[in-house]
Amino acid sequence: MSLVFANIKSMWLGNIKGSLAKRIGSDEVVKAGRVKRHIFEPSGREIWTVVGSRVDHYVDLEQPYCSCKDFYYHLIRGLEQTCYHIEAARTAKQTNTYSEITFSDEEYQDLLKAILSDLTAKRKRYRVKEDIQK
Repeated sequence: MSLVFANIKSMWLGNIKGSLAKRIGSDEVVKAGRVKRHIFEPSGREIWTVVGSRVDHYVDLEQPYCSCKDFYYHLIRGLEQTCYHIEAARTAKQTNTYSEITFSDEEYQDLLKAILSDLTAKRKRYRVKEDIQK
C-alpha cells in the first residue's frame, strides 16, 4: 500500500470515527436529559444550553455556534462547524427531548450574563488547574 493511500485511508477512517463518536456522544447527552431550552415570554426568544463534562455550553442552533473548545478548534481549522453539543441540541429539538425553563423577557440579559460569567469563571479555573499540572 502506498504512503499516499495509507494517509488518505487514515484521514477517511478518522473522519468516520469522529462523526460516529460525535453522533453517539450527542445521543447519550439527549438520553441523559442534558439539553435545556430556556424560553422567554412573551417574546418567545430562546437560549439553548447543553450540560457538558466541565461546564454548561451555550448553543445557538441558528448560527450554528457552541461555546465549547471543540467547536472553536473546528472553526479555526476550517472543518465542519459542529460539535456534539450542537448535534445534541438539534436532536433534542427535533424529538422534543429537552428540559424547558421559562423566564420573563426581563430576565433575558441576566441569564446571558450568568451564562457568560459561568463560562469564563470555569475556564479560568480549568486553565489554572492545567498550569499547576505542568
